[in-house]
Amino acid sequence: APRRDAALSGLACALMLTIGMETLPYVAMLGLWVAASFAFQFVSRQKAGAFGLGLASATLALYPALVAPSQWADRACDAFSSFHLALALCGGIGLAVSTLSSHRGMQWTLLGVTAVAGVSVLVGFFPHCLANPLADLPPLLREFWLEGVVETRSAFDILRSDPFSLIGFFAMPIIALLLCAGAVARRFKPVVASLFCALLATAIAVTVWQQRGFLFAAVLAIIPMTLAVTRARLSYQLYQKPPALAAMALAWMVSINPLWFITSAELAGAFSSAPTLQEQIASADRRDFCYDPSLYAVLTGEEDAVVLSSTNVGPMILAHTEHRAIAGPYHRNIAGNLMMIEAMISDPGEARKRLMMHGITHIADCLADPDARDFTRAAPTGFQAQLHRDHSQFTWLELIPETSDTPLRLFRVVY
Repeated sequence: APRRDAALSGLACALMLTIGMETLPYVAMLGLWVAASFAFQFVSRQKAGAFGLGLASATLALYPALVAPSQWADRACDAFSSFHLALALCGGIGLAVSTLSSHRGMQWTLLGVTAVAGVSVLVGFFPHCLANPLADLPPLLREFWLEGVVETRSAFDILRSDPFSLIGFFAMPIIALLLCAGAVARRFKPVVASLFCALLATAIAVTVWQQRGFLFAAVLAIIPMTLAVTRARLSYQLYQKPPALAAMALAWMVSINPLWFITSAELAGAFSSAPTLQEQIASADRRDFCYDPSLYAVLTGEEDAVVLSSTNVGPMILAHTEHRAIAGPYHRNIAGNLMMIEAMISDPGEARKRLMMHGITHIADCLADPDARDFTRAAPTGFQAQLHRDHSQFTWLELIPETSDTPLRLFRVVY
């Protein structure tokens, strides 16, 4: 059973890689933790070997099932590719081979060879995966798209714009990390506690880099926080004294993550008159910002449309119509997003040429969209600004009447 469970853990790691690249740091940390735990004899040879074989064999089996033969040589870092296959095979097989020897010195040597081989494969064949995937975005995309993506903000960005919200993002994961570190120090289930220390530290580090890491940090924090609440409750049931009751109440309070965000919002309200980002989002109307699916019903009646819209509107077009969207919040869609930005901030004549060149048949203009405001501010005489000012001046645009009084105006492009 232990071998089977370890092999299933390796399989789970492989499945994590195929589902979403956001899991890559945690799979890597799990692999490092298993190798380190085996090296220091916290995890048995049998378990470590089964984990390595499970990871390697599952990744190898999933690769041809999920990746088309024409893409087997692709070296993408942000999608399941040869990058993940190579490192999973190198690490998994290397770990399994290291467990074949019962000699401690040989085990350490084989683990060292595996580490060197993994680093060599990474640096030699996939050096681009060590870089920030968003670092090489064109300046226009960085200015008009990336800088407005909330979930890519770093902790330092948040510190400058909304410092009190850091409490909501980091309080619960840090408390959970401290609880796990305390358990290791007290030797209370040290192996499991050290695993959660490693995973929580990884999640906190990712959250420092990009806000989106908070989701994993919050989920991982639940388990040690639950254990703390359970122990506090058992202690109160045993002693029935005020200090135990206070400890139980405190454990409950610090484990409720919304409480931390409420605290951060209250502090922000007390020390700043400007609404926080969370307050702005909570007060926004979905329809006003064109997230109401009913706004796209008219567009479903159009034939074979190629729609130019902001990046925020693009996913709604893809989700609720059968048409193509030129722009969307996808970092691989560089050409489409850049074309949209250039068209919106160029003069109307140049914009029309760009639309014709790319076969645009429709324009979806969300009046309250943040992108539209940015384009108007950056180019007061540009196409986006004049489209909002007086769309009737464009004889080559035909407003779909049903959308004239809605937050989302739809135009047919007439060539």
